[in-house]
Amino acid sequence: MMESVKIIECPRDAWQGLKRQIPTERKIEYLRGLITAGFRHIDAVSFVSPKAVPQMADSEKVLKQLGPLKNVEIIGIVVNEQGAERAIATGGVSTLGYPYSISETFLRRNQNQSPEENEAVLKRIKDRADEAGLAMVAYISMAFGNPYGDPWSDKKVVEKATTIASLGIGAAIFVITPILALVVFIAGIFLGFWWLGLLLIPLWILLLAIGYVVSGFLLGRLIFAQLGWGRYHDALALLAGLVVLAVVGIIPVIGWLVGLVALLLGAGALALVVTQRVRMRPAPG
Repeated sequence: MMESVKIIECPRDAWQGLKRQIPTERKIEYLRGLITAGFRHIDAVSFVSPKAVPQMADSEKVLKQLGPLKNVEIIGIVVNEQGAERAIATGGVSTLGYPYSISETFLRRNQNQSPEENEAVLKRIKDRADEAGLAMVAYISMAFGNPYGDPWSDKKVVEKATTIASLGIGAAIFVITPILALVVFIAGIFLGFWWLGLLLIPLWILLLAIGYVVSGFLLGRLIFAQLGWGRYHDALALLAGLVVLAVVGIIPVIGWLVGLVALLLGAGALALVVTQRVRMRPAPG
């Protein structure tokens, strides 16, 4: 099977590094030129503080004057939920882009976040993108090293990529499984396997429940790692994580969102591990 390569043109990254303000009309002209040349995936704008990046202060104006585009993906970079809301409100962004770096210094300088805050914001923005019907892409910044002397390894890159994949797979399981169950049930009424549709629902609930437990375990391990505890029983990490999730779950709205993210992340991680093990299983004979 032939694999496709997705090329994303990114004038935004070059623009925001220039001190001299580029006129809005010139940006629009350039973007239209890219589209005419055949580019269909363009990282064009960002929704960050105008004080931090003055060059991108006119992002809303650029999209408004650019107008609706057919078969063109416009990516808007956001670093927090306020930026995500701005991007969604334009109606001209099809994909939210989020810097998800493995360099702690980069995160502090670029978006004033710790690695833990960076991951938490990623999950909340992913939920908001899903609600708005937008796609989302997470950029693993500093994936090949960094100039700050921060620890780097290929293992860290894989861990970040796995977290992103788990979140996406979990969201797909959460949304698609009930729809699939309904389709199977209706088709089964006529073809005789309606019970498969009913069976999918308890399996779906079980997977989400296990996913929640997996998230609790991973959270407990993260907490102990931050505390510098090198030796502990896995059951203690699981208990600690579940207690934290339960306490946070009491908080109105935030608790519900955290619980949902725990379900999605855990279910996605579980599905990812199972898929990888099946692929690694040697072929018979």
